Amino acid sequence: MANSGSSGRYKERNKKGPSVFVEQGVCAYKRVRVEDDEQPRKYRRQPKPRNRRYRPTSSVGLKSFEESIQEDASDLPLSEGVHTSTDNAVFSSEPESESDDDDDFDDDEVVDDDVDDHDDVDNDVDDERQYENPAHSGDETSGERYDGNYGSGDEIHGYQDRDSNDMEDNEDIVESESEGYKYLYQGCPLREDESIVLVSLYASRHHLTDVAVADLLKLLAVHCPSPNNCTKSLFRYKRIRNKQLSDNLVQTKKFVCGSCYHECSSKSCLNEGCSKHQKPAFKPCQLTTLSVFPQLQRLAFENWQQLSQNYHNSDSSKISDITDGQRYKEIKSSVGDSLISLIVNADGAPIFKSSNTSAWPLMCAVAELPPTARFNVDNMILAAVWCGRCKPTISLFVKAFVDELLQLCSTGITVTLGDGRTLTFQVRVVQVVADLPAKAQLLNQLQFNGTYGCSKCEHPGVRLEIAPVRVYPYGQYQLRTTESVSQQAQEAEEIRTPVYGVKGRSALYELVQIPDDVIIDYMHCVLEGVFKRLLSFWFSSEYHQQDFYLGRHRKRIDDKLIKICVPHDFGRKPRSLQDMTFFKATEYHDLMLYFMLPLVRHCLPIDHYHHFAVLVTAMTILLSVPTCEEVDMAGVLLHYFVKEMESLYGIRAMTINNHSLCHLAKQVRDNGPLWSSSMFPFENMVKELGCLYSGTKNTADQIVDKFQFRQRFARSCHSSTGVIDNFAVQLRLRRNRSVRDNTVKVTDDVTYFLPMPQEILLREEREAVITYTGIDITRSATPTRAIVCHEVYHSSTYARKGNTCSSLVEVNVNNSTIYGRVVKFILHQSRPIALMRIMHPHNLNICKQTTRATRPFLKKLADDCQLAGFYLPVEELDELIAVDCTSIRRKCIFIEDNDFHESVTGFLIPVLRDYRV
Repeated sequence: MANSGSSGRYKERNKKGPSVFVEQGVCAYKRVRVEDDEQPRKYRRQPKPRNRRYRPTSSVGLKSFEESIQEDASDLPLSEGVHTSTDNAVFSSEPESESDDDDDFDDDEVVDDDVDDHDDVDNDVDDERQYENPAHSGDETSGERYDGNYGSGDEIHGYQDRDSNDMEDNEDIVESESEGYKYLYQGCPLREDESIVLVSLYASRHHLTDVAVADLLKLLAVHCPSPNNCTKSLFRYKRIRNKQLSDNLVQTKKFVCGSCYHECSSKSCLNEGCSKHQKPAFKPCQLTTLSVFPQLQRLAFENWQQLSQNYHNSDSSKISDITDGQRYKEIKSSVGDSLISLIVNADGAPIFKSSNTSAWPLMCAVAELPPTARFNVDNMILAAVWCGRCKPTISLFVKAFVDELLQLCSTGITVTLGDGRTLTFQVRVVQVVADLPAKAQLLNQLQFNGTYGCSKCEHPGVRLEIAPVRVYPYGQYQLRTTESVSQQAQEAEEIRTPVYGVKGRSALYELVQIPDDVIIDYMHCVLEGVFKRLLSFWFSSEYHQQDFYLGRHRKRIDDKLIKICVPHDFGRKPRSLQDMTFFKATEYHDLMLYFMLPLVRHCLPIDHYHHFAVLVTAMTILLSVPTCEEVDMAGVLLHYFVKEMESLYGIRAMTINNHSLCHLAKQVRDNGPLWSSSMFPFENMVKELGCLYSGTKNTADQIVDKFQFRQRFARSCHSSTGVIDNFAVQLRLRRNRSVRDNTVKVTDDVTYFLPMPQEILLREEREAVITYTGIDITRSATPTRAIVCHEVYHSSTYARKGNTCSSLVEVNVNNSTIYGRVVKFILHQSRPIALMRIMHPHNLNICKQTTRATRPFLKKLADDCQLAGFYLPVEELDELIAVDCTSIRRKCIFIEDNDFHESVTGFLIPVLRDYRV
């Protein structure tokens, strides 16, 4: 046995013979372990002979192993063509003679009549990994420590998957990984590793389970000519895929007891004082932390041009993004131009319907990226994942993240470009976004139902005796500052009692300034808080005796609501208010800003109607690109709304969400518009993470593994032929807005969709073009869709527009705003032109003309047309004009209303570009 301790792996097999894998004294024949001077012993449980049958084939082995093999495998007939070579310890076998035993079993295939192969895919992989690693079995005789690396080629450390045929009939074309991957078959443009990339992309896009992937591999192999080099083994598929991930993002993985929050094992709590100590059916929580540095470095490398350009609005008088807020400007002035600022979010979501198990991801977004790239799921950073039946303890949940961020804040991130240049970016945390329960834990403060539950001021609140709720009546209270919160936290830790709602020092106190960098999320506060509460007042039968009850008008409102056409890129179309309990936040958003004010014009009492118009006006300002004067005006409106809420709807309406409206104007001045710091993109990220698991075991591991593939493997793997890149774009795993197969780029900002049929222009169309261009065009290409500044617009002749209104646009021509409906797109001498029929806005106000306000403040706002002035009463004209496509600014929504004024056909509402999804 001169070569028994060799580290190499040797195999040789006849096409009709079973494989014998020998490494470091381990023989894989019949799963039997052989050691020197010892009797062979079982390494794993032997299958029942009545259920499993082995095909009689040839076997090969070393002379020193022949006795043990014959002794343990005496029940299996062996071929006579066995040869050994002890000089180089390489197995070889001569092909045996033709046999009549021509059954349908594959080489070494084990047939189990009672067990479904698919049920044991994952278990087989785990068992084989244990089998290939002698260190797992406590074997001390191998003399070599297992380093976690897999073997090369088809030799998988003594492992032969009984369900896979990855080495069947293709021994001649299999090539070891050390020498490179071969093409799948002769004439195929794909190598084996590229094929696995494509399969992985498909599995990631459609969230396939391991069983589905294993079946897909076998299906693809059937479609390829034989012999081929297709991967049929799930284990080999994972091994090749994982080799592409050179560095693992996982930093630590812990099991935490949900009762005492001490670290434990996966089977029992190690804390003797815990009630769950040594209890059966123990289910711990799992915390997996990921390294932020490689994720940030990848983002910086891929987007270094955008980060270096210092993305910001050209108009300094307006607040268009986070970069225009006061807090960002302070950080920027202290650090310099090369800055990466992070928006941190922590939120929990249930992952199973039949249990209370929830997942808590800790996520980040880079504020310097433009909004479309910033809120892209592929550019999000995952720092930690907690899965369990209880909420995480924040000190443990964010500890690794805080420690790493503190180090990055001091050292920065250095990126080496392809030309050898190096760029260094400083890292800071600019915002913390969370809902109220998660925010209270992150700040280590009392929740909203406790005394001093507001994170922005020292309002104590009032607990009602008639109901176990805490309300916050309108009033002026001392605002919290960084110094006051720090002092209160120190005092609370000394006396071990909350001080003004502060229970102690926050786990994030070293990264952010509390409360200036802690955001009030308008999605939860306004949409699912205040506005949802108003809808409950208006349509709940509990308030049928109140004058503001609209349940009697529900049918008429529904009939108008479901007829409203919205742009095609709206994720959800209007639906009946009977489904209000199932509405999503985007539906509340559209209902509040666009639909509800014209629909309840004749139903809601005067004061209640104008009170609601105040909220809509203020939120429209804070969600757009406001100036500082407009932000101040919105603050005045919100204070008035909160003040009048109690007199109109009662004390029960004075919730923490209603009180938080008073702080939104200051937040916009400090941190940018509300859309830039909302939880819409993070909720979308939680939804994506919820699709990354397919079983109830090791949920956190499933999420992290598939997230790593989505973030790194799916974006970094390329092929020389471009097949992988094109396939990733088609699956929408990789965005490529500039390249479309069915488009023609006209200018830098305008792209036309194909087809573009040649049509003869009508007389009025020719006259409009002559007025605009001075050229008489009789025939031109007429596409029905166009992309203007990354937004898709339709013409009214588009055949597949359905119940959408993407042809209603706002156009800016010579510093004047024009509204209309695009009739046709034309192309003349590389000049994109849009023919549109004008919709003339009247100088009327929806609040002023509807009812006269009784309160002086509202009356003044209505008279000055400052209340809901963006609802434009319009009249559709027959006038046709031609404009340049680059002058199109945004889409509009039209709500028909013939009762408002004799010359008005309805209301036109410009759509906000708030990037809410």
